[in-house]
Amino acid sequence: MKIRLFILTLAVWLNGGVAVPFAKALDLEGNARQSTVFISSYDFRGNLLLRGSGFYVDEGIIITNKHVVDGAARYYRIFTTGENGAADFNCYKDITRSDVKINLDDDIAYLRAFIKCPHGSVYFADTNPKVGEGISVLGYPAITGFSLYSATGTVLEKVQGGTVFTTYDGFWLRTDAKIHGGNSGGPVLQNGMVVGVAVASHKNEWGYAVDGYFVPVTEILRGLESANKSSFAYTPQIRQKNDAYIEKPEVPTPPQWVYGDPFNPKPAIGTVATKGDCVQSLGEGGEETGYVLPNQGNGCRCKPSYHPNEEQTTCLPGSPSYAEEQLRMQEARKKKQEAVRARPTPPAFFTDIDTKHPYREAIEWGKKSEILEGYSDGTFRPEQEVNRVEFLKILLEAVHADLSSVTEPAGFRDTNENAWYAPYVRYAKARGILQGYADGTLRPEQQVNFAEALKIAYETVGTQTTDEGGEWYARYALHARRNNILFKKSVRMEEPVRRKDVMWIVWKLMSAKNSERTLSL
Repeated sequence: MKIRLFILTLAVWLNGGVAVPFAKALDLEGNARQSTVFISSYDFRGNLLLRGSGFYVDEGIIITNKHVVDGAARYYRIFTTGENGAADFNCYKDITRSDVKINLDDDIAYLRAFIKCPHGSVYFADTNPKVGEGISVLGYPAITGFSLYSATGTVLEKVQGGTVFTTYDGFWLRTDAKIHGGNSGGPVLQNGMVVGVAVASHKNEWGYAVDGYFVPVTEILRGLESANKSSFAYTPQIRQKNDAYIEKPEVPTPPQWVYGDPFNPKPAIGTVATKGDCVQSLGEGGEETGYVLPNQGNGCRCKPSYHPNEEQTTCLPGSPSYAEEQLRMQEARKKKQEAVRARPTPPAFFTDIDTKHPYREAIEWGKKSEILEGYSDGTFRPEQEVNRVEFLKILLEAVHADLSSVTEPAGFRDTNENAWYAPYVRYAKARGILQGYADGTLRPEQQVNFAEALKIAYETVGTQTTDEGGEWYARYALHARRNNILFKKSVRMEEPVRRKDVMWIVWKLMSAKNSERTLSL
C-alpha cells in the first residue's frame, strides 16, 4: 500500500498548564470550542489562499500551525466560534504578517489578534499523553462547511531509525485519529485539555487517513515561554483570570458512621436518633422513627415521599411505587440491551461484493467513510437504482455538509419538511445545488440518471468545469469522461444511476478533491 505524507492546514487548541480539579471534562470541551478560531488567508487582491484553525491561549494571543500562515498571504482574517460550534462571520479581526511570530523549530505560529466578541482561552494539560491513551483532534474541515469537526483515536508507538519510541522523544507524536484535511493547527485534546497541536497526516493511495502526527504540549509550553520574552507578552495561564484556576473551598466529607448502618446511626439501647442524625446519615429524605427498644425499629427511615436506594445507604426522591416503576423500567432496558447483544454480528463487508467486484474500491471507501449503509441482511445491492434524495444524502455526507446551518424551508410543493431527507433538501436548495422543476416540485422519489447525477455531484463537491455548449449536462459529461470520473466512458447520460455508480462517481470526485489533483477542464 502506498502511503503519502500530507502537511495539512489544521486548527490549534490549548488547555491549562496546571491541573484543573474543579472543571469538568464537559466544561473543558465546551471551553475549547469557544476558544477556537477559524483562520483564512488572502493575497493582495483579496483572493482566498488557505483556510485553517487556531485557538486562544490568552486574551490577545492565538496559536496555530505554521503551515496555516506560511506562504504569500497579504493578510489574514480571524473569526471566532459561535455558541453553535460554527464560525461567526459577524465577528472577526484582520491581521498582517507583523502580527505573526513563527518558531522555526516547533512548527507552531503565534498570532496577535484582539477580537471584541465572547471567546474562551484553552487549558493545557500538565504532561504529554502516553502510548495507548485516547485523544481527539478538533478543527474546521477543509472541503466545505464552517462547523467544527472532531476525530478520536489513540497515541501510537513511533518507529524512527529502527527504534520504537513509546513515550515522548523530543519530536512529534503519532496517533491513529483520522485527522480531517482541515484540522492542521487544530488542538489535540485529552479530557478537554490540550495535549498537542495536529500538524500532519498519512493517507493511503485511496485518500483514507490512516494515522497522523502532532506536536506535544511540552513543546507548545516551551514555545510560549519563548514568545513571552517578545512583544507578545503571553500571560502564564496560572495567572490568567480563569475560573478553572480559582481555588474553591473544599466541601467537607460527611462523617463515616462507626456502625456502618445509615438507618441505625444511634444503635445503643436507650438512645434516640434525632432528625439531624437521620438527615446526616440518609440525606434530606431521612427522618427519625422514635423507636428505642430492640426489634422495634432502626432509629431512621425514609419519608413517605422517598424510597431507599438499592444499596440501602440513602433515601431517594419518589414514593416506593415510583421506585418499583423505575426498577421495572430498568429491567425492561436490560432485556432490550440483551436482545441487541444477541443479534448476529453483521459481516465485515457486504456479502454480495466479493474481492474481485470491479466497483469494490469505491464501495469499500464509502463504507469506511461511514457515508454508505447496507441492508439488514448484509448486502449492498449494487444494481439497485437510486432516487434524487438518496443520491443527495450520500453526497452531502461525503463532504461533511453542516446541515444545521440552513433552517429555511426549501419550498418545494411535493416535499415534506418532516421527512428524513428534509435537512438535505433544505441545504441543497440554499446552496444552489438543487433548483427543482418549473412547476415548483422536486420529485424526490424520481430515479436519477447520469446527467442529473453528474450535475448534482459536481455542484456539491465544487469541481470546476468549462462550458462546452450543447446539452445542459455537456460540461459535466465531457469533464467526467476526460478525468475517469465514470466507470465506463461509453455510458449514456439518460441511463439510470445504480448504487454502484453512485459510489464510483463520489469516490472519484472526492479523491481528486482531497489529493488536490489538478483535473483537466
